[in-house]
Amino acid sequence: MQKLKVPARANVSRNQSESNFIRIVFGQPVRTFWDDICVAIREVCKRHPNYRIPIDNGGVRGRTDQGKEIPIDVLGKWLFGTPGYKGHRIFEPDFSGEKFAVIIFFPQEASQEVLEMLKAVTPLKIIEACSSWGKGDNSQWVCNKKGI
Repeated sequence: MQKLKVPARANVSRNQSESNFIRIVFGQPVRTFWDDICVAIREVCKRHPNYRIPIDNGGVRGRTDQGKEIPIDVLGKWLFGTPGYKGHRIFEPDFSGEKFAVIIFFPQEASQEVLEMLKAVTPLKIIEACSSWGKGDNSQWVCNKKGI
């Protein structure tokens, strides 16, 4: 399989005119923590075949705290990052509507394969991937923030 060419670094911001984005709207109260949702989105994407598409980013690598190099060799690592490599996405909670939503910003230079992978993320898949759904100190749950 030929490697997909991606930039080693690409701009991603919360400015909707500077980045691509998708919005995932939840139809029920979000009974978990914000960090749990962010991890769950990555876990959902790991199950998508596009996560494992080989890439060429010019040889950029991540690095563990112990100094071991981590290859950024698949599209999912490029998008979500690794230790020592930030990745190319920003998660933003959206309390502006009647229902809670997550906005995922990603670079304008991102390939169609990134968009396909992110469009496969649904609220139900996120809920199923959350490790803390319905557990823990519910005062810290997303649904108890901002009156949602």
